[in-house]
Amino acid sequence: NHNDNSMILDNDFQFIESHNVAETENLIITTFLNEYKAGTPIDDLQILSPYKNVNYPCSTVNINKKIQSILNPGNDSEPESETDTYVFRVGDKVIQGSNSQFCRRHHETIQIMNGDIGYIKKIIPTDTNVITVIDFGDDRVVSYGMSELEKNKVTLAYAITVHKSQGSEYSTIIMPVIKEHRNMLQRNLVYTAITRASRKVILIGEMEELKEAIAKNRVTRRNTLFTERLIKYYEMLQRKKQRKDKIAR
Repeated sequence: NHNDNSMILDNDFQFIESHNVAETENLIITTFLNEYKAGTPIDDLQILSPYKNVNYPCSTVNINKKIQSILNPGNDSEPESETDTYVFRVGDKVIQGSNSQFCRRHHETIQIMNGDIGYIKKIIPTDTNVITVIDFGDDRVVSYGMSELEKNKVTLAYAITVHKSQGSEYSTIIMPVIKEHRNMLQRNLVYTAITRASRKVILIGEMEELKEAIAKNRVTRRNTLFTERLIKYYEMLQRKKQRKDKIAR
């Protein structure tokens, strides 16, 4: 059951129109939860935003906190750990923001890289600290004290920045396209975001901003095919919108 403003252009591209920031943020969260309930694993479902700063609407910090409160709310009997920005709970999806190396037994080293995504497996309060055990996959399980969470720039990762997503691939990408992000929405940023998706792209926001993002001419030649596709999608959106408007009259 799709939002009335939703326009499905083909199986892999959807645009949901919204009219203000609050509506966009709510639609992003609802769409994420609907995709998750429909069977897309959290691993394969990624919200991308140009901004992480809490002062920007639809920033990764704002969206992460809202999704965590629905998907993984706290309770008094479960331990939590925290940084200046986030509270963490067992089960949370997190991303590391720096490169670090750890020695394990037999002098074996493991590396956790900037942009690696993991899941919190345990949180263990001690007399002097709180230890957070994170599984980054590929047999890379690390334990961080509170100061190490901060030092390694660990954050929630239900939503991450487009910049952090470079080099990764996800089944489904959800991204806001709003005027408040206009400075960042030049075409190659939209290109980067959309090409992270292997199955489905859902853009949520204002048609005019999608047009602006396409029009801004900061794109390299290798993006030409993508650009043509994006323009084709935009023209299809316009036609669908015109038909809807006619029917509404």
